[in-house]
Amino acid sequence: MVLVIDLNGPKNIAFRKEVNDHVDNNWNAYYSKFKKAKKQNEEVKKLEVKMGLLSQYIIRKNVGLEGINPNNTDFSADLINPNGLKIDVKMEGITIDFQEEYIGSGQIYRQAKHNFYPRQLFDPNLKTTDLFLVTRLRTGNTFPGSGRSNETQWKLWVCGWVSKKRVINEGVLIPRGGITEQGQRFFDYRSHNVEFYQYALNKVENLSKWFNELERSAIQQDEQKNPNETRQCTTADGQRIISDLLTKNIITREQFDKANSFLGLEKKYVPSILHSNHTVRFVKHLINRNVLDVEILEKLPNVGIIETEPNNLPELERFFND
Repeated sequence: MVLVIDLNGPKNIAFRKEVNDHVDNNWNAYYSKFKKAKKQNEEVKKLEVKMGLLSQYIIRKNVGLEGINPNNTDFSADLINPNGLKIDVKMEGITIDFQEEYIGSGQIYRQAKHNFYPRQLFDPNLKTTDLFLVTRLRTGNTFPGSGRSNETQWKLWVCGWVSKKRVINEGVLIPRGGITEQGQRFFDYRSHNVEFYQYALNKVENLSKWFNELERSAIQQDEQKNPNETRQCTTADGQRIISDLLTKNIITREQFDKANSFLGLEKKYVPSILHSNHTVRFVKHLINRNVLDVEILEKLPNVGIIETEPNNLPELERFFND
């Protein structure tokens, strides 16, 4: 269960403007913290700070605290609950509604993941953080927006919480340059990232109740979870991994089939990162060189490897209609 907080309407435009004005009026103080990361465009960084502060602001308001705490000098916590637990509100911006899972290539579901910077986990200045409250924020085209009645894009998703120590123990460190899948595309990370999956988060069903009643024993229980109990990758990546192990003779075909069935992908196959046309063309080359038998080509459609011809593309089909 993911909580969705609507940030549209007159009351919320007032909140958004307060955050916007606070960042603009105090930008020199904020920007001084990012001197070492000046490669990022300043306006882009300012928008990122506004979005992060808006997420914190809305969480604080919903648990009965002041929206902006100008006296906060403890960078390890965005808010502290009545039991003294230090909570860092983790925000990632999105352009479409948050989905816990979505259909990708091969008609196979991918599961949503969240990203942490190693600094959030290992910086000594942040060592007293107890847990992360993970959020996703969707905004309008401009910040703080117009506030008109037809605005619908502004939303905050409260995805769940996790102890800092569990992210360290269980999250998957992907160094800079590592490839990740997002939606219908792949990209390389521009900085070191730790991936942690949505299905592994602890749920928050009532934000105020959770904040006021969460005790250290719950944090300790989360910290002690077996880090190998949760998969921490998408179903599709799970098959990619066992396929690689099979190719390298680390596991047998029988073991592959068993693991693939465990993933719920029996007789389903995730397409290669390369297009099917790469595969078809290379297989034809290997057949021509007598490395493979021609029967291999006939088997490709059974696992979803189908050649795309120019007349199959909507942008080109008009050239083949005559």
